Amino acid sequence: MVDTQTLMISLLIIEALFAALMLIIAKIQDNYPGFLIWSISLVVLTISSVFLSFRGFIPDIISILLGNTLFLTGLVLMAESLHRFYTNMPLNRMYYLIIVPFVILIGYYTLIEDTISIRSCILTFSSAIILSLSIHIVYRNAAQERIPSILLMASLTGFVAVMVIRGVLWFLRPLGRDFFESSPLNIGLYIAAIIALIIITIMYLLLHFHRLNTELRRSNEKTKSLLADLDSQNRELEHLAWRLQTLNEELEQKVKERTKNVENLLLQKDHFINQIAHDLRTPLTSLVALVPLIRKKIRDEETTKLVDILDQSIKHLRNWTDQIIMMAKINRQNSITDYEEFSLAGLVAYALNKNAVLIADKKITVSLNIPEDLTVCVSTVLGETIFSNIISNAVKFNSTMGHIIITGSQDNKNVRITVTDTGIGMNRETIERIWDELYVADESRSDPESKGLGLAMVRKIIELHEGTISAMSPGLSQGSTIRVTLPRFCPDFYNIPDTGTKKRNEPDIT
Repeated sequence: MVDTQTLMISLLIIEALFAALMLIIAKIQDNYPGFLIWSISLVVLTISSVFLSFRGFIPDIISILLGNTLFLTGLVLMAESLHRFYTNMPLNRMYYLIIVPFVILIGYYTLIEDTISIRSCILTFSSAIILSLSIHIVYRNAAQERIPSILLMASLTGFVAVMVIRGVLWFLRPLGRDFFESSPLNIGLYIAAIIALIIITIMYLLLHFHRLNTELRRSNEKTKSLLADLDSQNRELEHLAWRLQTLNEELEQKVKERTKNVENLLLQKDHFINQIAHDLRTPLTSLVALVPLIRKKIRDEETTKLVDILDQSIKHLRNWTDQIIMMAKINRQNSITDYEEFSLAGLVAYALNKNAVLIADKKITVSLNIPEDLTVCVSTVLGETIFSNIISNAVKFNSTMGHIIITGSQDNKNVRITVTDTGIGMNRETIERIWDELYVADESRSDPESKGLGLAMVRKIIELHEGTISAMSPGLSQGSTIRVTLPRFCPDFYNIPDTGTKKRNEPDIT
């Protein structure tokens, strides 16, 4: 027959295995409150079984007192674990005081009156009371996981029944220490206790996995709901994207139509202006030729002055007409096809020569800082217009005895030209609008010979050369600076023969 000590060792091994299993599960599922506490309770019960199983090797006083105290503590930890599992809250620490009177009684009947039957009754009934606390916790929260909770209450009740029967038998049949070691009934009760503890742990695991399954199911349902919402939103986004694409296509079509209409209007405008300019040029050409002849035949000095005024006005009108024709031509032009490399110093000298009279009248000093070998690639027809207009403005709007500084530099691809004057300057609004056609800033910048086409035309020509132009000024009466960037070399695809750098030989201003 198997003795009680062997059974208790078996119980120890089983408790140790379950404790290890629960610790592993607690490590994996650390988000479930109370699970680790149950694992600790099994560890405490295992240690209790160690002390109780090795009586004889360990002094009875230590074995009995420490083993029974740890046994009751393990049962309270089970109640703690269940309370945390259901409520996510710790058990009131007052419940741990239940252990104190029972430990005192067990100590009394161990140390003072070594009465094994009374001590056993106290242990079994105190165990039943603590297990009843666990049953109450499960019963109070059984609605959460109904079926696993009922099974857990049943297994706990079975364990209570085993402990109560054992206590009653010890009270009715106190047979002494020999009975503790070899009684078949006592052995049967230990076996029942082992089975009850195994079932309780299995039911707790079942309760845990039931909750895990429930949460997974809820999570799946929530995921399906979110996926359904996401699918609905995707369909809505697809519909909105389709609507947006339709609106974009409609808008693009309207923009194309409007752009085409604007282009047609601009072409009509340029054609109209060009036609008017050509119609004006024919009689103006005749007038330009006839007025000098008329002057020769007039002997009256006063009439001669009037004819000179008429001649000047006709020339001004002729120049304006030529400028309008050139602007209309440039607006119709999309690229430059007559590139040539010119000496930058030669182009600047040519422009200064055209303004030599006004420079001398206003006593303006000009400083040139342009290397002689610096070349720039510009149109043979339009290149001179760039520098003539910029330098003409620098002279025209400069102050008497003013100063003009013209510098040129280069990098691997571009040539940079800077023209700085000490004239009337510009405000921010003027800087932003001087590139507009027919814009005249104010009376201080207006001129009878200027109709606001010069800088607009220059900008268009520079853009056709794929260059840049910008204006800067500290403010009114503080001068202005114009910066121009133009290509240094002519494009290869024009197949321009390599005949050397072309340089103009216009006279310098002295």
